[in-house]
Amino acid sequence: EIPLHAPVPLSGFSSLITPIIPIATAVQPPSAPEQSHAQIQPETTASPSHSDAVPPLPLLTAPAPVSAEQNPLEYYGSAPHGFFPTPSELLTELNERQQVTSAVPQCRRNVTSTFSSDTHTAATRAPKKSKTLPENPLPPKQPETQRKAYFRAVAEGVGFTPTDPDTITSHDKKRSYLECLEEYVQYIHDQIRLACHEPIPLERITTYPGLNSRSVRTMLVHMQDVVRELHMQASEEESEYVNLHMQASLQRAAADAQQLRRHSIASCGVSDTT
Repeated sequence: EIPLHAPVPLSGFSSLITPIIPIATAVQPPSAPEQSHAQIQPETTASPSHSDAVPPLPLLTAPAPVSAEQNPLEYYGSAPHGFFPTPSELLTELNERQQVTSAVPQCRRNVTSTFSSDTHTAATRAPKKSKTLPENPLPPKQPETQRKAYFRAVAEGVGFTPTDPDTITSHDKKRSYLECLEEYVQYIHDQIRLACHEPIPLERITTYPGLNSRSVRTMLVHMQDVVRELHMQASEEESEYVNLHMQASLQRAAADAQQLRRHSIASCGVSDTT
C-alpha cells in the first residue's frame, strides 16, 4: 500500500528567522526529540511489502528548542527602532538650526565692529597727511576752440543759434555766399547814394580776385546786423499774431455765449406764452 503521509520537503537554504515554538515545548526535557523520532519512525516502516518499490523516507529531525531569551519577537521588540519625526519635532529642529545660524553672523558682526572701531581710533590718532578727495570729481572742462567761440558770439549777437555750416552742402554754401554778396553790394550802393554820389554800374569781368579779408569781415558784420533786425521783426510779428489770435478766440467765445443766451431766452418766452 502507498503511504498516506508524504515526506515534508526541506529547503536548501537556511531560514533567517528561527521558527517560533511555544514556551511549553521549549521547557520540555531533552527527550522530546527522541520521542518525536520514535513517533515518526513507525510511519515510515508501516508497509514492509512495498519496501522494494518505494525508497525509505528521510528521517525528520525537530529543530533545537528556542529559549525565552532567544525569542525573535522579544529580540526585535527590544531592539531600537528609527521612526519618522513628527511635525513638532521637525519644527523644534528647524528652530534650533536657525538659532545656530543666527548666532554665527552675530559673532562675526561683533568681531567686525570691534575691528572697525579699533581701526577708526587708530586713524583718528594718526596725523592727516593729505586732504580727502571728492567722491565724484568733475571732468576737466575742455578748452573752447576759436571756431566754437566765434559761433557762440554770433549766436549771442543775433539772438538765435544760426545753422552750422558743416551741416549744409557746398552748393548751399555757395548760394548763401552769393546772396550775401548781392545784399552787401546793394547796401554799399545805398550808402554811396546817401553821400550824393552815383555808384559805378555793375559789369561782368573775366577775372575776379575776390574780396579781401577786410571786405569779407565788413560784409559779415553787415549781414549779422541784417539778420538780427529780421529776427527781431519776425519775433514781433509772431507775438502780434498770437495776441490777435487770442483776441479773436475771446470774441468768438463771447459771441457764441451771447447767441446761446438769446436762444435760451427765446425758448423760455415761447414756453410761457403757451
